[in-house]
Amino acid sequence: NTFTYTVEEILFPSSLFLVGSLTGWDPTTSLPFNNTAENVFTIVIDLPSGAEFKFLPQNTGWDGDWGANGSIEGGIIQEGENNISGYDAGTYLVTVDYNTLTFNLQTLESLFLVGSLTGWDPGTSVPMGEASLGVFSTIIDLPDGAEFKFLPSNTGWDGDWGENSENQGSIIQDGENNLTGFDAGLHVVAVDFNTMSFTVSAVSSTPTELYIVGSHNGWD
Repeated sequence: NTFTYTVEEILFPSSLFLVGSLTGWDPTTSLPFNNTAENVFTIVIDLPSGAEFKFLPQNTGWDGDWGANGSIEGGIIQEGENNISGYDAGTYLVTVDYNTLTFNLQTLESLFLVGSLTGWDPGTSVPMGEASLGVFSTIIDLPDGAEFKFLPSNTGWDGDWGENSENQGSIIQDGENNLTGFDAGLHVVAVDFNTMSFTVSAVSSTPTELYIVGSHNGWD
């Protein structure tokens, strides 16, 4: 209409926080994201029903807040932004990508291990327990040469996670590799969606009995 264009500099934040109804809309109690890739931030949250939220580059005030771009689905913007809302109650992985100026929410209710040791069949994949918010783990006896990945459900391959070839020890969904190269034996496999990372740690055995010791009994 005006035969004009604009060029606007975008300063990528070095940190990011989630503020909203679940934090009382108080920047000082906002939830910190993890910087898991270049200009990419992730966090795992438990959203209550009817929750609304936005993003802040610091937890000291409202300057520079980001919200939903009403003109682009999944986009973020600073001027004229909307609160992000409309999600059912549940656990979500929230990803904010400043390379594309987008945000994404994925449900995170369960995780399964699938691979050569399960015949690559999602239906026989191994369920992983939720150790804490966004952290899943299992103990498994890996055969020699085993390869495996992770699935959000045991009904199919949609949304599978594997190793990021460009960042050892991290997980990714697009262009992922199988996890491999581990010695045969008993291992603890853990996935932390807060940091988008995984660990595979060898253990000699699991105990048949367990006791708790601490200050309550004099560390005896």
